[in-house]
Amino acid sequence: MSENTSSGVADEAERRSLVNRIRRLAGQARGIRSMIDRGGECEPVLTQVLAARSALGQLGLHVIGYSMKRCLSSGEDISREALLDQSLEVFVRYRRLAVPVVSEAARAPRTGPDMAAGLEGFCRELEAIESALVSGGSCEQLVTDIGRATGTLNEVALGVLGHAMSACLVPEGSDREETIDEAMRVFLKYSACLR
Repeated sequence: MSENTSSGVADEAERRSLVNRIRRLAGQARGIRSMIDRGGECEPVLTQVLAARSALGQLGLHVIGYSMKRCLSSGEDISREALLDQSLEVFVRYRRLAVPVVSEAARAPRTGPDMAAGLEGFCRELEAIESALVSGGSCEQLVTDIGRATGTLNEVALGVLGHAMSACLVPEGSDREETIDEAMRVFLKYSACLR
C-alpha cells in the first residue's frame, strides 16, 4: 500500500477513537490475565476471551478502514473496481496475518503462566499499534501489526479453551463417547475461540 500524501493527515477524531478502542482492549486483556492469575472459573474466563476477540475483530476492521482511507488512493483517478480490488487485497492480507500459527505447545492445555505470557505479548502488540497510529506509521505496518495481534489473541484463546476443557468443562471419568459429546458441546458453545 502506498501512503496517500495528497489527502494529508487522517481524521484526528478517528485516530483518537482507534486509540481509545486499543486502550480498552488492553485493559480487557489485563482483566483476563488477572482472572487467570487468580484461578478464575473456566466459563467466565472464556466469556471474557470471546468478548476480547469480538472487540479485537471490530478494532481490526476499523484499523483496516482507517488504513484504506489513508493509503489506498494516491490522489490519482482510479476506477471504482480498481479501488474495490485494492480494498479486498488489504482485507485478505489482514485475514492471512490473523491466522494463528498453532504450535505444538498451543495444542496442549496451557498453564496459567503460559496464558498470562501470551496476554502480555498481546498487550505489547496493541501498544505497537497505538504507537503506529499516534506517530503516523505506515499503512502496511498498521495492517501487519493488527494481523499479528489478532493471531496472538487467537492462539491465546485456543490455549484458554484447551485448558478449560481439560480443567473443568469436560468431566473426568467419562467414557469415550461422553467425552467426545462434551468436547463437541464445548466446541459449539465456544466456537469463536477456534476461528
